[in-house]
Amino acid sequence: MRACLWMLCLFTTLIGCSGGSRGDFAPVSGRVVINGEGAAGIVVTTDPDAPLVGTERVPGSSAVSGVDGFFRLRKSVGSGEAGAYVGRHRVTLAGRERVGVDDLEDMSDDQRSSLPKFVLSDEQRNAGEIDVPSGGLSELTLVVDGAEVAD
Repeated sequence: MRACLWMLCLFTTLIGCSGGSRGDFAPVSGRVVINGEGAAGIVVTTDPDAPLVGTERVPGSSAVSGVDGFFRLRKSVGSGEAGAYVGRHRVTLAGRERVGVDDLEDMSDDQRSSLPKFVLSDEQRNAGEIDVPSGGLSELTLVVDGAEVAD
C-alpha cells in the first residue's frame, strides 16, 4: 500500500512538472518612442531566448502600439493571454507595413490615416533584449532615433 501511495505521488509530481504549465507568464506593457514621440501602429514582437519548456515550444508575444505609442503584449498563439513568458526575450519592431486596420481598432479612421509610416532599418528593427521578471514589466520604453518617414 505504501509503495502504491509513493508511486501515485511520484506520478502526480511528474505530470505536474511535465507540461501542465508552460512556464510563468507575466504582464508586459510599455511605449514605443520614435524620433522623440510616441509612435502608434508599430508592431512589437518578443521571441523568448529559451523557446522550450520541457518538450513544448514557448510562444513569443506581440502587440501593436496604439495612441501615443502605448502597447500591451499578448501571447502570439492560443488564448492570446496578456503578457509574456518570464525570462529573456529578443525584441523586434516593424513599421506600419505589417499592421492591418483591425490591429488599430481603437483609433478612428482619421487617426489611422494620419499615422506616419516609419521606415525602420534592420538595426532599428532590432530593439535589443529584455528580461521579463515574474512580476512583469509596466514601464518598458523602446526608443528608436533617426527613423525615416515614408510619403
